[in-house]
Amino acid sequence: MSTTNPPPGAPIPPGSAPGAGQGWPADVVHGTAPDEHGGGGGVNPDAIKAGHEPDVFYVKPIMSIPFAVVVTFVIGFAVAAGVFAYVSEQWAKPDPFAHPAGLARGNASLNERLARTDQKGASGVKSEVDQPRLETLKRLAGNDKGQTYQVTTQPEVPTGNPPWIHPEDILPGRVAGLQRAGYTNKEKTTARIPIEDAMRVIVEKGMLKAAPNGQRPQASADRPTNGNGGRGGLPAAPKAEAPKAPPVPANPAPPKAPDKK
Repeated sequence: MSTTNPPPGAPIPPGSAPGAGQGWPADVVHGTAPDEHGGGGGVNPDAIKAGHEPDVFYVKPIMSIPFAVVVTFVIGFAVAAGVFAYVSEQWAKPDPFAHPAGLARGNASLNERLARTDQKGASGVKSEVDQPRLETLKRLAGNDKGQTYQVTTQPEVPTGNPPWIHPEDILPGRVAGLQRAGYTNKEKTTARIPIEDAMRVIVEKGMLKAAPNGQRPQASADRPTNGNGGRGGLPAAPKAEAPKAPPVPANPAPPKAPDKK
């Protein structure tokens, strides 16, 4: 509270009462009217009469914000769409320096190009590289339409895809053939037992003898991994031997006394 305010009940000097000044309403344009410390003159008479500020607002400043947002979005979308349309048009144009045979091989369907790397006879396409293909490169039903990209939501074709085996799929407990017991031939001379029983029998009968001069396996911290670039642990530092002190030369022998004649 300012010390210049009159005490309660004190008479207000003429010209100091709050209310409209001499320049009302020109002195309140854009909120430039003087405050009460300048002698008053910036209070709207309607606010004095109602006892509160007028409940009014300006529509133009409020609507200008969403309008500016919409205009900015339209301009940005138009620029991005134009750039994509230009790039797509340039990409669709044939390369004048490309070899016709290379273009023909590249324009084949994705399934046909994937089948070029596969085991012979796995699909109807002639295999050029006789080896299994990576598991992620799947031949799908919708990739025979000539497009050069893969639609992963399509089902796989019945043949021509390598099996996708996860690490947990090769656990002994998930292989049915390792859990059965029975004879393996008609003569019943050999039989199989579950793998759990086989490991127990091997341990009980000591069938896996340790080497007499065996060495402990390499510690996991010293094994080559991806984290150490396949180099493994550092070799042990050679033992440093203290340098030998140079031999101390022997004291020279004293000269012989001359012979007395």
